[in-house]
Amino acid sequence: MNVAAGFVRGRRARAGMLMAAGLIVFFAAYTWFLGYQQTRVKEIFAGLRTSDPDLYLTELSKVVGFDSYLLEYRSLKGYDRFRSDVPPFLLGRWALFPDAKRVSDFYFADNCTNSIVFEDGFVKTVGETNAIHAVSYRLDGNTVTLQLHDGANVPVTLVSYGVRLHHVELTLPGFPGTRYGYLCK
Repeated sequence: MNVAAGFVRGRRARAGMLMAAGLIVFFAAYTWFLGYQQTRVKEIFAGLRTSDPDLYLTELSKVVGFDSYLLEYRSLKGYDRFRSDVPPFLLGRWALFPDAKRVSDFYFADNCTNSIVFEDGFVKTVGETNAIHAVSYRLDGNTVTLQLHDGANVPVTLVSYGVRLHHVELTLPGFPGTRYGYLCK
């Protein structure tokens, strides 16, 4: 009986060692594969950056998030200096509220009575104060600086919690305190 028990123990020990060796080989191969995939993705993104910058920026925002996307957007689109073109993620009418809202990234405001409209070369306020300001736009991190025609600068903070712009925060002349802007329907 001792011989049989020793034989069984020997087989179990060999099976355990083979299983451990198999796991080591599997994890080594998996680690190599992940490194290869990461290198491949970097190559694809580097190619897209030069061949199709718009697609590159779209895909980049999905992978790294909105804040990192802004850094690349700034350098690729020339927003390191003031431009009259409004960045496309800011373009449109934004409802202004005195308090931040707890809503999803896909929220669109229904009531746009008090709002701000960002257009190429202009910012229009509607509601409490109706005004049109000639502006230029510059991007610094997660802030778009509006340079008014009189030389005053108005910072517009872009707030995101992932891959999309959630809302903007700003203080405009004629508006008391910080306002929170949510895109209108």
